[in-house]
Amino acid sequence: MTVDRTRRRLLALGGTAAIASLSGCTNATPFVGKRLESTDSYDVASDDQVTVDTNGDVTVRPTDRDRVRVKTVKQSSSVFADVSKVTVNVSRDDGTLRIATRGESGGSWLEGSTTVDVTVDLPAGVALDTVRTVNGDVDVRRVAGDATLETVNGDVSVRSLDGFFSAETTNGDVEARDVAGVESVTTTNGEVAVDVPAVRDAAAVETTNGDIAVAVSPDLNAELAATTDFGDVAVRGLSLDDSMRTEHLVEGELGDGEGRLRIASTNGDLSVSKLD
Repeated sequence: MTVDRTRRRLLALGGTAAIASLSGCTNATPFVGKRLESTDSYDVASDDQVTVDTNGDVTVRPTDRDRVRVKTVKQSSSVFADVSKVTVNVSRDDGTLRIATRGESGGSWLEGSTTVDVTVDLPAGVALDTVRTVNGDVDVRRVAGDATLETVNGDVSVRSLDGFFSAETTNGDVEARDVAGVESVTTTNGEVAVDVPAVRDAAAVETTNGDIAVAVSPDLNAELAATTDFGDVAVRGLSLDDSMRTEHLVEGELGDGEGRLRIASTNGDLSVSKLD
């Protein structure tokens, strides 16, 4: 009996150790489901542009290679999912390399849904044109192009973009630093923090539920209108001609006022400052 009890204790300890090794001693949660990674490279001309259309996170970075490198990660939280139903098609047409997710991203309740994260490395001279995704973040850094960045449930982050950009999300924050210029920024439920060194004709930075912080170039020539329904407006470090200032509204001209810059929130505070 003593031998049997000892043996059972050893088996129990061994089982506990096995479970601990699977779950990890660093509080890491193991991925349960299905995951498939793929990496490919594609020939492009030096003046080509790239578009991405998917339903997951999108990351864009520069590369010193002469080919576009595309890494995709298809995954589902369900072990019953058939991730092969979702494909990633890459095609080149009229100077544009198109990366697009196609197929059934959502199956039955048992199968769950499949997301596709896309990472794109761009050679010098190849511009980013458009990113569209659902349920994912967009992260763009140190590339060129007049980029349109859209997601439904996710954040948009832009750093060091040699070009103008527009960003749109439904539930997420937008941040943009060191960009050439801004076309439009829109979110419904999220914070906005962007640099505005230049605008073309008219630009808008808007959110419904969230604060906005905008750093404006002192050399910007635009009519400025900053307004909020339920919040405060603060403009600091900028010279506004013919300005109107109230608790919820600031209007005036920056420079010669050739363009227009509208900054608006429904439920949030606005901060407009000088871009260093």
